[in-house]
Amino acid sequence: MSTQPSRRRQELGAELRKLRKSTGMNTTDFGAACGWSQSKVSKSERGATLLSPEDVEAWARKAGADQEVLDGLVSLAVQLSSEDLTWSPEQGELAERNAYIGEVERESAGLRNFQPSAISGLLQTADYARRVMTLLDVGDQHDVGAAVAKRMDRQTLLYDTSKHLEFLLTEGALRWRPGPASLMLAQLDRLLSLATLPNVTIGVLPFDREATTLYVNGFTIFDHPEDPFVLVETYHGERRFRDEEKLNKYREAFARLRESAVTGVDATAVIRRIMSEVPRD
Repeated sequence: MSTQPSRRRQELGAELRKLRKSTGMNTTDFGAACGWSQSKVSKSERGATLLSPEDVEAWARKAGADQEVLDGLVSLAVQLSSEDLTWSPEQGELAERNAYIGEVERESAGLRNFQPSAISGLLQTADYARRVMTLLDVGDQHDVGAAVAKRMDRQTLLYDTSKHLEFLLTEGALRWRPGPASLMLAQLDRLLSLATLPNVTIGVLPFDREATTLYVNGFTIFDHPEDPFVLVETYHGERRFRDEEKLNKYREAFARLRESAVTGVDATAVIRRIMSEVPRD
């Protein structure tokens, strides 16, 4: 996966830059006129940040674009807001993908992650992460060691108390075993430790509680101040959605999942019970 902006995002950014320059304003003044930061304007013009269709329309109107130009830019923004496949194991290095996600996590105010089948990456031990990535690396195409190192680097985020990180895991995710009993016991113990962090919430959806929605795919909602999006996991890779309608669907899905989850001492009780039931090899 390339972390560089796509060609079409760069094209959109170039057109927005032309419009901004036509006003005679620099990025700081134009951002202030629109109620945005200078960083948002600058990143948008480079294609590093993708504006919502609504923000693109506001930009074009502020710059005095005619209706034809405005409609064309908004149409392009709508297309880009639901980018196709973001990453698949065949398209890029696992290490590069983890580095990119780590950058997004650092820039976000927080995140909400749901995992129906495995422990969330930010919560994994190094051994668990290595096993997961080895299973993902069909054909031995990747440097799994480098990918694990990048994933471990990402975990410094857990200790940044300015960010709220919420994880929802099904009981099935806690019971799935990519390795021996010793690996699972260490991983579950790691969850107990991380659950004590003040900015980290770990919720568990037990088998014996009534479900409030289907457990379809894993996903992460990134609360990025300028470029919020949801990253949806599929069997063949990941998709990224930015448009407000899809974002709201995933926000609602997460809220429903939260309703059937247990947290705090109830969650740790479930984790301890599962630890006691891990078959010894």
